[in-house]
Amino acid sequence: AMEMLLTTNEEIENIAKSLGIEDASYFSRWFKSVTGKTFKQYVNYVRINHAIQFLLSGDYTITEVAMMTGFATTSYFIKQFKLLQGGCSPKKFRRRYMENDHAERN
Repeated sequence: AMEMLLTTNEEIENIAKSLGIEDASYFSRWFKSVTGKTFKQYVNYVRINHAIQFLLSGDYTITEVAMMTGFATTSYFIKQFKLLQGGCSPKKFRRRYMENDHAERN
């Protein structure tokens, strides 16, 4: 089961407090200085990497993958996927993989 990471301000405050940091904005600045990404960007990065595994399995629709990886809407999932995959949509990504996989087997 995949860990679900939420990114509301309240969730970020809870994560900060669980680490003993009272100031959520300090946590956010610290997190970005360490990772180079905001917390939300990092969460979306992790979610998209999980989504790639589901997409490549071929067992799920784009909407199912979006929901399984914690995105509230399919359109937001597609937007974030394109952002992290050089403009390539999830559908096109899966099609390219399937074509390459098929070509290698022949």
